[in-house]
Amino acid sequence: MSSLPNTATNQQGIVSLILPPSQAEVISLFNQYPAEYISTFDFRRNGIASPSQRIAQLIAKGAVIDKVLKPAVCESGRMHKRVAWYVLRGWA
Repeated sequence: MSSLPNTATNQQGIVSLILPPSQAEVISLFNQYPAEYISTFDFRRNGIASPSQRIAQLIAKGAVIDKVLKPAVCESGRMHKRVAWYVLRGWA
């Protein structure tokens, strides 16, 4: 067992971060689209509620996530001028 909170260490000494399901879903979506920005609307389309809150929780756990604000079209076809787009850069 690792001495770090919310982590586990296997027999080879590899440390794994233990995430709640809501945060793990965000990481899973980032892994599906590596190095690509993902919009708030995309997260919601994939069943992730409160994407900004999940992102903030991951950043607090050491995720390096960049955010830009740019236009995007929502499900109803309306253009929104300042939608958050995120990309996972790595872990600190």
